[in-house]
Amino acid sequence: AVDGETKALGMDPKSAEDDVYANLSSDKKTIVMKPKNYLGSSAQDTLYKVKLTNGVKWLGGKDVFTGVASYYDWQFTVSTAVDLKPPQVESVIPLPSDSAYPRNIIMQINFNEAVDPISAGGIYKKVGDFNNISVNDGAQDLAGEFKITNQYKTVEFVTDVQCGVNPCGALIFCLPANAKVKVLAKAATIGSDPPQAGSLFAPDGVVDMANNSLDGGGELTLSSSGQSLLLPPKKNGIAEGPPIDDFYWSFITTDE
Repeated sequence: AVDGETKALGMDPKSAEDDVYANLSSDKKTIVMKPKNYLGSSAQDTLYKVKLTNGVKWLGGKDVFTGVASYYDWQFTVSTAVDLKPPQVESVIPLPSDSAYPRNIIMQINFNEAVDPISAGGIYKKVGDFNNISVNDGAQDLAGEFKITNQYKTVEFVTDVQCGVNPCGALIFCLPANAKVKVLAKAATIGSDPPQAGSLFAPDGVVDMANNSLDGGGELTLSSSGQSLLLPPKKNGIAEGPPIDDFYWSFITTDE
């Protein structure tokens, strides 16, 4: 905080060195740092600074920050409030439909707020790895990458199955042909302080930036008339964990 670097979290010799948990995303481009306890105070706003020193290295071992400014820092202010509002799904692509979609349709989930990129993005290779979100063709979970974009509000899935090249020469990746594809975004297990996830370091489902578990609400489906989309109402803002708050929907593909 404003007390200076000597008072930085994790540097008090009388306390453990895990005041802040840090995790690296699967593409090794994003570091998520989660304080073990709430920042600031309930009495007044608090200014914090984060500093990345020249101890940060590229994978090859060279310094990330070089030159006159051999570090990167930024600051922010936290208020006296505590965020206990769980994230929800705002929209998806493709929508449930009686009509089939081409195999190279992009699967996308849009959340109503930023979500923790470690909890919602990663690579699945049919051997475990990331599984907080899954895409299944009825026989198995599909291998591919869940990429997070749009200021951490959008997750897109790209399979690892190449099926062509577009006119610009870029590779095209596809879902299985003539398949019923089911997408599942898991809610995290709730801890002793709902809607907070039980695990701060590695939640077993999607959480927001404040570690609140997904308030998913069940299956997104077509109405019996096929004219509207239905989702069980979950407007009370209460996260109850899996399986109640797992969010899922399905769609079908063509062979094109």
